[in-house]
Amino acid sequence: MPTYDPTAEARAVRELKRQRAKLNADKDAVTAARDALHEAIVRHLTERHAAPGAVADHTPYDRNHVGVLARNAGVKPLRAKGQPAEVPVYDDEVAATTLAELDQLTAEFTKAGEREKKTHAALQAAATQHYVDGHASAQTIADASEFDRNTVMRWGRESRKAAAAG
Repeated sequence: MPTYDPTAEARAVRELKRQRAKLNADKDAVTAARDALHEAIVRHLTERHAAPGAVADHTPYDRNHVGVLARNAGVKPLRAKGQPAEVPVYDDEVAATTLAELDQLTAEFTKAGEREKKTHAALQAAATQHYVDGHASAQTIADASEFDRNTVMRWGRESRKAAAAG
């Protein structure tokens, strides 16, 4: 077991806090991208720019989820219970513009999610490595990162097993 080094612990805590701040910023970016996408979905369905199925095809959501978003936002359904469906006539040019906007917002949402996953993985790897190297205790790492101490200790055990096996 390595001896306690306050300098190494301080460096580990600084690194973990820096990475946690980056992860929080990435989470905020995902939330902002998701909110922008949801707002666009609701706006286009409210204004009947494109069919709900087409909207769903150009987002990461299925038609049922798009319907839930619309319903929660108060968008009137195309068909009321017991009534025949009102089939709106969609302008092809407006629909194409709408779907292109949804494609762009979906791409931004997906990129933000991928950045968040990479940052989360980097924070996890750093937390594990600092624990395995004995730079800080599991509780200190947990306090500096978003993980709990038991998770940090489990990752440390798994890392040691993999190193011994490999």
